[in-house]
Amino acid sequence: MPEPTPRARETPPGFELLVSSPFVAQVGPIHVNDEGVLGVHVRDEHRNVLGTVHGGFLMTLADVAAGRTARRVIGEGAVVQTVSATVDFLSTAAVGSWLEIEATVDRAGRRAVFTTCRVTSGDKTIAKASVVLLRS
Repeated sequence: MPEPTPRARETPPGFELLVSSPFVAQVGPIHVNDEGVLGVHVRDEHRNVLGTVHGGFLMTLADVAAGRTARRVIGEGAVVQTVSATVDFLSTAAVGSWLEIEATVDRAGRRAVFTTCRVTSGDKTIAKASVVLLRS
């Protein structure tokens, strides 16, 4: 598969590098904007044997977005951990694509936080996820 053009790797305005856990650093680089939307360029190491973005990578992005959004809504000092995640893979993205991952909190209870995540590339929805987090 040919390398994407340098222009395809430009990070859109408003996104900055996300500094988070060592795991996030390993799977990234991941970017974030002021609204909490994550962004990432699909790199060669993010692809599956078909040459498109790996489902496990999409699941990871949804998990990271859900946790960050839950903490943002219920309080930055909150501790949450994922207890359940369901992902629907609706399309695919090639190496060089820019993905955006937006999560919303559907309900925040005393013990659990229910979120919905959407992974898009341009106007195309790549995946949707429901992630449940336990408040610690």
